[in-house]
Amino acid sequence: MHIPSTQKFKFYFVYFSLLIIFIYFALVICNFFLQRYISKHNESEITQAKIIERDRTAKEDVLQRKLAIKDGYKPLFYPETIDNYLPLRKLAIELDVAPLAPQPNSSLYFCNEGYGLIKYKTDRFGFRNSNEQWDKKVDALLIGDSFTHGACVEDKDTISANLNDKFNTLNLGTYGNHAIHYAAVEKTFIPIVKPKYVITIFYANDNEDDVDSVYWNKSYSDATKYFESSNSYTSLSSKVKDFYTKADYLIDNLLSGEQSPDDFIKKYSHTGFLEKSLKYFSLPTIRKTFINYAKANGYIGKLPYSNVVAIDTLITSCQQNGCIPMVAYIPNSNFWRPDARATHYSKLLAEYCKTKGIQFIDTTKLIDDLGDKAFAPKGPHLSPIGYRVVANALRNNLSTDSSKPTSQH
Repeated sequence: MHIPSTQKFKFYFVYFSLLIIFIYFALVICNFFLQRYISKHNESEITQAKIIERDRTAKEDVLQRKLAIKDGYKPLFYPETIDNYLPLRKLAIELDVAPLAPQPNSSLYFCNEGYGLIKYKTDRFGFRNSNEQWDKKVDALLIGDSFTHGACVEDKDTISANLNDKFNTLNLGTYGNHAIHYAAVEKTFIPIVKPKYVITIFYANDNEDDVDSVYWNKSYSDATKYFESSNSYTSLSSKVKDFYTKADYLIDNLLSGEQSPDDFIKKYSHTGFLEKSLKYFSLPTIRKTFINYAKANGYIGKLPYSNVVAIDTLITSCQQNGCIPMVAYIPNSNFWRPDARATHYSKLLAEYCKTKGIQFIDTTKLIDDLGDKAFAPKGPHLSPIGYRVVANALRNNLSTDSSKPTSQH
């Protein structure tokens, strides 16, 4: 019996369509079970680092945070919180602005990794500086994440404090920041501060694309809304102030002495059951597993797009405002936060900076040479000695006159 070609075509079209649909849903199911397997594996994998951190949380952190709250200190919230906690994300969208730092002019508690719970007062914009520093000529801006912020050490031990003996250095780092946040800070603050140097400091976990961040539109795309005046940084804009006022009210009953910033992110994540279910249809775990494998083995030969944006924004902003741009890199601890992708990532950063003709300061060897002394005794951030070593590496590339910076080897 002869079957017309049009019927054959329809048959094969339906057959292959159903096959593709079947394979796709099989992958969705695989993604679900792979995610569950990875989560259970991570929870069941008991390392010495996890034991130390869990013991510290139970025996030290909870009590210290409660005492800090009793003494009038507040828990800090920060850009990553705004990205991940739905009420704050909605507030950013509603007000059309996303703050770049924790609460301004506030007494905050931070973190403990063996030196006691760190507490400090923020400046007029929410960063970890004195307000007086903003009123002087600024030699250098440091932009980055928790390492730039000075996580878990006293004010005197931060990278910026170590540089302040010779340079008026403003610390614009914030816990949890990623490359898109660096770009937003660069675009917002470089034109108005006009420093001599700007150093954006990357860390191993910046090896991601920040595709879901509200900062792509709410801060990075329009920096002029951030201040009261477009040519002065004496005060934040009314919208930013309004955000902080409403955000404080939103988190008052959610953050307590029993929660760290990381705990808060996990517990009050904006992803509900429906959103989590829909996420599986984009096969996120399968995609991330393959991408991480490729990054760890050097098969991906380019930086994440958000990293490129951060470095390009740094360069462009400095070209327009007469500053010298630099990029630095702080490595992860293989004991506290092992990351097989880190070595290849630092090479990609170095190569990209070389193509752009800007200084790249890799502190990996300096930190490795310190061994265990480089990191805190009860967590993944640097020790006072580690922060000092990084500061010295940066210092070697700064000068007090108008000459070009020296090279870091």
